[in-house]
Amino acid sequence: MKNQNILHYDSENSYFYHLLLALIPLLLYGWYKNGILPFLNQDISWIKMFRPLYFPALVFSVSYLGDMVVAKIKKEKRANSLNPFYGLLLSMTLPINANIFIVSILVFFCFIFFSFWNRTKWKINTLLSTKVILFFILIANVSYFNATENINNLFYSLIDIFLGRNIGGLASTSIILMLGAYAFLSFDYYYKKSIPVYTFLTFTITALIIELITP
Repeated sequence: MKNQNILHYDSENSYFYHLLLALIPLLLYGWYKNGILPFLNQDISWIKMFRPLYFPALVFSVSYLGDMVVAKIKKEKRANSLNPFYGLLLSMTLPINANIFIVSILVFFCFIFFSFWNRTKWKINTLLSTKVILFFILIANVSYFNATENINNLFYSLIDIFLGRNIGGLASTSIILMLGAYAFLSFDYYYKKSIPVYTFLTFTITALIIELITP
């Protein structure tokens, strides 16, 4: 049986639809936090209110398009890759103020490049490598504050961090919803349950230590 980074291989790709279902609550909360609330506070226009939705949709689409290009070059009938899912996850961790078009272009070409690079013996993590490239080229100096957070001086407690009211990526601040997504995915064999557990425990321990030593 072939293994992916965080998933067990499934020839029918049924895990892909399960993962999308698991991410919908996070995407909707990201829209509420970074789109609807700033709009209700009259900090952004109604067009920008939808940015937290069309940003992930565009990155997902260009990732899928990149898969189609790779499949065409390889003369395969269809793309068989997690790159669209990686693109969606990546977009959720980016700041709301990132340039959506430059991000999409970089993701498109990075995913194509790494699709061929990983056919060599020097394989690397596509998602992590693309995130590093985006960070140094694009988002190192981009603010993670949405319009409302940029105007007001806010303090976030540890409870706020768990509930998702803290500053962070486009749709990746709510730990409660992440745990819900994890519980949903844990009922299926394809999901490797250990990786999120280690990540969550590491974050929780680190956050508790900081909470104890910081006034």
